[in-house]
Amino acid sequence: MTALLIALDRQPYLWVAIICFALLVAALIFGIQKTLIPPSWRYPWQVLTGGLLLAAILYQWFLLFDRLSPGGAPQKSRSRYANHRWVGSFSFLLFALHAVSIGHMLTNILALLFLACGLSGVLNREIIRYRKKWMYQLWFGAHIALSAIMAPLIIAHIWIALAYEGFSFHA
Repeated sequence: MTALLIALDRQPYLWVAIICFALLVAALIFGIQKTLIPPSWRYPWQVLTGGLLLAAILYQWFLLFDRLSPGGAPQKSRSRYANHRWVGSFSFLLFALHAVSIGHMLTNILALLFLACGLSGVLNREIIRYRKKWMYQLWFGAHIALSAIMAPLIIAHIWIALAYEGFSFHA
């Protein structure tokens, strides 16, 4: 517990992640969006917040590609990693603004994967000291695997949402 408090002091993005995660859980459980957004604005709101969330998720993948590319500058990679943590922390808030409630099977699975991926990202080696290299590799592999599993589900979700709601705004 002391280590977590020290990490909270050293890593300010962790506070943001915790607060945004709590808002996300509240949004999913209580369906906050249904009470805050008027029905005539729900579809445009979903498109706006979904687009921002998609942009944040796509940006997150740049860190992996930057990491895998040969000849990447360490300073550039380090600053992108810091950005990756902040974008990941705020993506909890974006998801809270986007999520209507826990719903159908696809959205339930997507929400659980998003939560697991986000939590695994927050529990990085700056927060939890992995004592063995294999522990870190297991964490890293799980974080990337959860992200990779989410990718086709996100595409399916977008396809279904646009097909169901249509490409025009409803009044």
